Amino acid sequence: MRRRIRIALALAAASCMLVACGSPAGDPPTEAESTVPAALEGADLGILEAAASFSLDGFTYNFRVTLRVDRDVISSDELREILQIIVNTTGEDADITHLGLSAADGTQPDTVDPEHLVDLQRPAQELGFAESVERGNAGVSIAWDEVADFVRE
Repeated sequence: MRRRIRIALALAAASCMLVACGSPAGDPPTEAESTVPAALEGADLGILEAAASFSLDGFTYNFRVTLRVDRDVISSDELREILQIIVNTTGEDADITHLGLSAADGTQPDTVDPEHLVDLQRPAQELGFAESVERGNAGVSIAWDEVADFVRE
């Protein structure tokens, strides 16, 4: 009898571990990895090149968008348009936790140089987003729900 109870408990524990350690709920809209860059490059925002990718962090998906632009400044109005394009192309209800966004000045020969990154923190703050610094560079990381709510307003 004790043996059966132990086996039952072991099976129950194994089942709980499988459920808790299973794959994350839902799937990211992976087509956004190509549709978002195309939409951004097609907009009249001076975007020379765009790239997008999803990453899995534990049980959450993060969406990363990087831009090369034809200047060293992005205004809050331009950032608003960029966010609208990203959300409208990806979908407000996408299974994403955070949007990471960074931009580099494409007029410089070395856009990887941190000095050539375009500050997105200031325009994000001007739009009302909480200060969110991404590893000390000029990019931003904003909760997807916050971005989607902003675009809905």
